[in-house]
Amino acid sequence: MLKKFVISMTAALVVLTGCSGGSKGDETKELSIKDTAAKLVSELSLSDTVSEIQERTMYGYFFDMDKETVTEGSVYLNSDGKSDTVGVFRTTDVEKCKNYLNTYIETIKKQSEVYSPEEVFKISHALVQDYGKDIVVILICNDIEAARTTADKILK
Repeated sequence: MLKKFVISMTAALVVLTGCSGGSKGDETKELSIKDTAAKLVSELSLSDTVSEIQERTMYGYFFDMDKETVTEGSVYLNSDGKSDTVGVFRTTDVEKCKNYLNTYIETIKKQSEVYSPEEVFKISHALVQDYGKDIVVILICNDIEAARTTADKILK
């Protein structure tokens, strides 16, 4: 009888331990870069005009193939010759990442002065903002103030 009791209690303990899901207080929720970029695109109503680029393209366009400074990123670019851009990056060096992004902005601004001057104003008001010690965002769109507010709401 005692043997059956011990076996049933052990089984109950195993079942309850398996269902507990662990301690939620010990977990720190890490920001998903891809989800954050997708949410920014959605909330800025850019889903119909931008599409996500591949990781290797991101490193080539923005970071001179420096995979040590930016460890993770997600970028959406407009494919219709417009400058709309949404990018969220996890970085080991915020200032270096921001310098790369500012260089990108200057490059596309110079190109736009020649090929699509109507985009220059939008590019000139691009947002490059850090959030915390390891997240940097780039936003180029028509309503940059709404974009700033949206990014602040999502990332702070």
